[in-house]
Amino acid sequence: MSEEDRRRWGTALNGQGVANHVNMRMSDGSVVSVSADGCVSEARRTLYGSLEDAMTSTALAGNLPIEAKQRAAADPAMKALNATWSACMKDKGHPNLPRPEDARVLAAEAPRDEALTIAVADAECEDRSGYAPKRTTLEDRYFTAALTFYEPEVAALTETHRKALARAKKLLSTPTP
Repeated sequence: MSEEDRRRWGTALNGQGVANHVNMRMSDGSVVSVSADGCVSEARRTLYGSLEDAMTSTALAGNLPIEAKQRAAADPAMKALNATWSACMKDKGHPNLPRPEDARVLAAEAPRDEALTIAVADAECEDRSGYAPKRTTLEDRYFTAALTFYEPEVAALTETHRKALARAKKLLSTPTP
């Protein structure tokens, strides 16, 4: 595609520039902005009834799990679990790794043999500490709390998605001229 064709494609898809955007303040105080023009916004309006409903739906569905994971990560029990795992990794010759995610990043960047050594140590330390089930239990507690706290928003989201799905099914079953 030529540069001009790419530009026209981008404009058709997402609208032109930032002049015609819809901004919306979410329940957590953040502001979400989306172009009011282009095919994507037209599809959102068609499925959700409005850009605002589409934005609210997308923001809540995307941010709720992130918020729950962040709160779980700050919990003293998670910090203690990570400290236990980290001490085990240090004993196996891999210091300065506070969390399993850090070991995975290090392994991904390491030569194959070193990556395997890190992966084996990680697996042994996770097994020894019971890391996975403990982390899952702790995170589940925060996911449940978030769903309870945002219950009205989640119910509205569910209804919005139900209506969008019904609209999509109707559109897809209608023969095109």
